[in-house]
Amino acid sequence: MTFVDGIIIVDHNSDDDTGKILTELQKEYPSLLVNQLNPIEHIQSEVMINLVKIAANELEADLILPLDIDEFLIPKDTGTDCREILNKITDDVVSLDWVDHELVDPKHDRDKFLLSRLCNRSAI
Repeated sequence: MTFVDGIIIVDHNSDDDTGKILTELQKEYPSLLVNQLNPIEHIQSEVMINLVKIAANELEADLILPLDIDEFLIPKDTGTDCREILNKITDDVVSLDWVDHELVDPKHDRDKFLLSRLCNRSAI
């Protein structure tokens, strides 16, 4: 929420404390919308297209960043604010450099933020 006006999150049949955490976050960030998805099957493309439609049509978003929960928007230059970068975008479609992170030991340091853990990184 430091660089966007709102976030839509899909909670797809989580069986941990995700629902509780999202409810608490909604109290702190009223522009956080949670979309519960209960069917067993999860068709990623359909879910993302639906979220983009909600953002564009119902929320009238000017800029939509469809990201998965394990994807992060991080500026290349340390100290650069993401909102500053986004405000400079003038084209209808923007491409971003993509870096894939694969955990070396997925079971080690599970309580730490993903990108602070030991990862193999590769540009895509």
